[in-house]
Amino acid sequence: MRPALDLLRELQKTGDIFFPKQWMDATLSSQRSPEAAAMVRQFLTAHPELPQRLRWVVLNAADDLFRAVKRGPRHRPGRERPYRYCRVTLAIWTGGVG
Repeated sequence: MRPALDLLRELQKTGDIFFPKQWMDATLSSQRSPEAAAMVRQFLTAHPELPQRLRWVVLNAADDLFRAVKRGPRHRPGRERPYRYCRVTLAIWTGGVG
C-alpha cells in the first residue's frame, strides 16, 4: 500500500485529472486494518507539501477505512452481526400480535 501512496504525485503529473482519485479508491477500498489507517495518516503527516487537492483525494478514499477502524473489529466485513427482529416486527410479518 505504501508504494501506491508514494506514486500519487507522479500519477498526478503524468495521468489524467481523475486518475489519482481512481488510483486511491482502488488502493484503499479493500483496506480495513488499523495498520492501513496508520499508514495513510503517517503518509499525510510525512508529506505536508502534498497539494491540497491530492490530500483531499487521499482523505476521501480513506474515509471508509477510517470509519471501519473507528467502529472496531466486530464491525468489519465478514463479521456482521445477524439481524435481530423485535417482537413487533415479527408479529407484523407473521400476522400475529405478540
